[in-house]
Amino acid sequence: MNEKFTKDDVNEALSKEINLSVGDVLSEAWDFCKDNLGQLVGYGFIYFIISNVLQRVLGLIIFPFIGDNVGVVIGAGITSFVIQQVLLMALSLGFYVYVTRAYKGDKEFGNFFQGFTYLGQALMFQLMLFVFALPIFIAGIVTLPFTVEDWAQIMTNPQGFAQNMIGVDPTSFLPSAGITSILFLGYLILTTFYTLTNFVLVDKEVGFWDAMEASRKAVMKNVGSFIIMFIILALINFAGALVCGLGLIVTIPLSFCAQFIMYKRIYGGKMGNEFEDRISSFGE
Repeated sequence: MNEKFTKDDVNEALSKEINLSVGDVLSEAWDFCKDNLGQLVGYGFIYFIISNVLQRVLGLIIFPFIGDNVGVVIGAGITSFVIQQVLLMALSLGFYVYVTRAYKGDKEFGNFFQGFTYLGQALMFQLMLFVFALPIFIAGIVTLPFTVEDWAQIMTNPQGFAQNMIGVDPTSFLPSAGITSILFLGYLILTTFYTLTNFVLVDKEVGFWDAMEASRKAVMKNVGSFIIMFIILALINFAGALVCGLGLIVTIPLSFCAQFIMYKRIYGGKMGNEFEDRISSFGE
């Protein structure tokens, strides 16, 4: 008999005092990461290879046949990007599937390839997040001094665009850079609210909206702990990058495991396959 993860369970979890101190979370995350580092790094390399191969294959299939029409080029670029992102999303969900099952003792490497099971709900989550972030993106694009032809070249020939930008007065970008920085900060805040969504989707097997709301309420309740943790993780990854980038092989899995441990400390009690009720209305 499957237990249900209900609205009451969410409220009960958030009403308790939760230990999200950086030291304790990182310590538990490191222990968990060490036990699964080989699998996480191995699948990470597979993901990296597939990502690069997919980009090249799509480029060879689509772009040689589209001609020079700007509208067609932009449309083809967007199509290629969407296909690539959907496939990579399914593969990235494999990380979430693996850690949630490994935490319960199931460390089968094949769990990494179970992300397609949750792709539909994850796509709806990303679509909703895109809708929320769309005003930010539009405002950011409008502030940049690029033409339609520039954007077409960015999509199809970024190296050529970069060469064309050599010699352009950098001060012309200062106004848009300031505005874009503020908008980017807003986007970071937005995505932080929903940082636990995929963990909820996979672990509780719920709908995208309920998962988003569970994440938002958890982060807002513990926003200080999440901000501090993300700053610390950013510094850890920066340090890892300094070692010729090799340190990232350890620091990136550690960062992912730290987010997972924070999730488990908040919602790690009752397991189930659906919400009995909506968690709440957005913005409540």
